[in-house]
Amino acid sequence: MKKRLTSMFLVAYILLGILGFFLVTFAGSHMLEARLEKSITSDIYQTAHRIAESDLVSHNITSANMESIRSNLSLATNYPDTIIWIINSNGQIILSTRKDISPDNPIDLEGFNPASWGSNYYQIGDFYGYFSETRLSTIAPITENLNTRGYVAIHYLMSDLYQSRSSLLWIIQLLFVVTYLLVTVLFIFYSFHVRKPLHEITKGASEFANGNLSYQIPVDSENELGYLAKNLNYMADKLNRNGEYQRQFISNISHDFRSPLTSIKGYVEAMIDGTIPVEMQEKYLKI
Repeated sequence: MKKRLTSMFLVAYILLGILGFFLVTFAGSHMLEARLEKSITSDIYQTAHRIAESDLVSHNITSANMESIRSNLSLATNYPDTIIWIINSNGQIILSTRKDISPDNPIDLEGFNPASWGSNYYQIGDFYGYFSETRLSTIAPITENLNTRGYVAIHYLMSDLYQSRSSLLWIIQLLFVVTYLLVTVLFIFYSFHVRKPLHEITKGASEFANGNLSYQIPVDSENELGYLAKNLNYMADKLNRNGEYQRQFISNISHDFRSPLTSIKGYVEAMIDGTIPVEMQEKYLKI
């Protein structure tokens, strides 16, 4: 039964480690992606909003010299592979940090409708079929005198988010494995320094209960378990010695009684069979 319980505990511990690793992997991946998505979206939306409110953009959105702000837009974001667009009110791209686009040669975005975004300030996808890869896109309106003159759109490459997620997830997985191994070492330490001495002490107590007081518990550590084992060995030795004293005492008493009883028996038999005459019986009765 004890071996079965130990085996069940070991199997449960291994299964817990495997399930825990998969839980950390899948749940951690989802949580990290959601957290990174929220953080990056907030960051690039604030950047887009800051660009949209700048006088440099709002005063030049319809002019032909918007190329002068291209370099400033390239420095506006902290993320690599991020594209910033200026979109006019007609839904045309008139400036991009990654392509030679100008107000004289705008690119139409088919189906571009900021009103369809509702309360969402970002979307994940190909941005109306423009990109071949998945990007996280956010837009901020460019307003002047309460009129919307265009939009600032920032597109973040989702593969970069997935790469960041994988890097962070790898760290979490590594920490889980290290923690699991440390707990395993703790269990091994427990098995050798706690469970095994307890097993020996239990075996010794069983031997003492069965009358084997000469048994010695083989635990020689300097901790509380070693102290307990030494005390139990000392107790068993004292009980064993007391038993020897009792047996020796009974043997001595038996020997001391044996001689006078033999003499009494001899006198009685001698009186019965007449070996001791009647006139001398009083003497031997007094003896």
